[in-house]
Amino acid sequence: MAAPQVLTSGPWTGVIDTTDPLDDQPDKLVNASNGYLVDPNVANGFYQRTGFTQEPGPPSNDGARTALYSFAQADGTHLYFMAVRGKLYRCSGLNFVTQTDVTPVGVTMAADDGTGTNVTTRYYMTQLGGDLVFSDGVNRPWVGTNLSATPITGTYIDADGAGG
Repeated sequence: MAAPQVLTSGPWTGVIDTTDPLDDQPDKLVNASNGYLVDPNVANGFYQRTGFTQEPGPPSNDGARTALYSFAQADGTHLYFMAVRGKLYRCSGLNFVTQTDVTPVGVTMAADDGTGTNVTTRYYMTQLGGDLVFSDGVNRPWVGTNLSATPITGTYIDADGAGG
């Protein structure tokens, strides 16, 4: 009887995006998304990026909830952002009881989805390097920088090179 084949997974030194099943490399993770390698200079694990949830309640405590995002900084600490009713808050403390309005000037955040109700508004936040990318599904998406400042800096994404 032949010896059993041992299957392994990781550690990896990078990611390869391919549709060819014959060009896989043992030290590369194939078609990985929504994750990161802790240190791309050495073989290590692939970890899931933090996501967003529909909690906690907004500062007005009226029951409307939109998006909460955990932003991982380069030093390993996290900043927590909550978007609700056209405002962006940086949250801290146990259960995010401290909420500081850091809504950037010069960009627009929809307060509702056009139906006249705020509860159905959906915001999307993600991280790109050290920047926060934000979209409300209605207005132009923007990039947030200076994330520890009050307010943060918001700059529209110029997708077509013509300011559109």
